[in-house]
Amino acid sequence: MALPPAERAALLRAWVLLFVVELALRAGAARPLIRRVEAGEPIARPGPSVERLGRLVDLATRAVPFPVTCLGKALVVGWLLARAGVVLRLRFGVARRAGRLEAHAWLESGGEPIFGLDASDAYVPLGGAAAR
Repeated sequence: MALPPAERAALLRAWVLLFVVELALRAGAARPLIRRVEAGEPIARPGPSVERLGRLVDLATRAVPFPVTCLGKALVVGWLLARAGVVLRLRFGVARRAGRLEAHAWLESGGEPIFGLDASDAYVPLGGAAAR
């Protein structure tokens, strides 16, 4: 692996967290994970950028034996970013596609999407916020 040591460590953490998050979600324990992401536990360890971290999490998802949802990815990226001191909010939204409602999860910081939501996505955030 030709990754710098900090990115290799982030990739390994992401891979382990994918299992932790999946087990917690299957056990119905999403609320404590969301609190952990939104509370953060700052540590003085620089890490990869949000974009790079997202790519590392995508890479880690290829090495797990189960499908990873947008919620799982957002929780893993959020956990890693929160530990670096980034203030986050996990958001949920819906969109109508082909006559069906689709749900999605993403991360915001300072009221702006930072992971899991593109400008072209038509998800309407739940909780009374305006559509993006």
